Amino acid sequence: MSFQGKKFTPEMQQFVRNLKHHFDAEKRADKYVSTKNAVKRVAEGLDIGEATVKRILADSASPSNKAIQPSRVRGNRPIEYRKTYSP
Repeated sequence: MSFQGKKFTPEMQQFVRNLKHHFDAEKRADKYVSTKNAVKRVAEGLDIGEATVKRILADSASPSNKAIQPSRVRGNRPIEYRKTYSP
């Protein structure tokens, strides 16, 4: 799954953050877990770049991100027919 050139939705960004926090907690809980680099593990697991994971984490740490905005509806508006139209 390639995301090159596409914008991540807020839900996808939240998923990346949750996965990174899970790997960090896993690393702290057990010294035998092979999670030395959680960012790399998230990037490989989701098939995205490490820089993308770091950018998502940096964006979430900024104070301007107060609430997650739902993704906007994409595509064309539905066609509205006039009620006075008769074939």
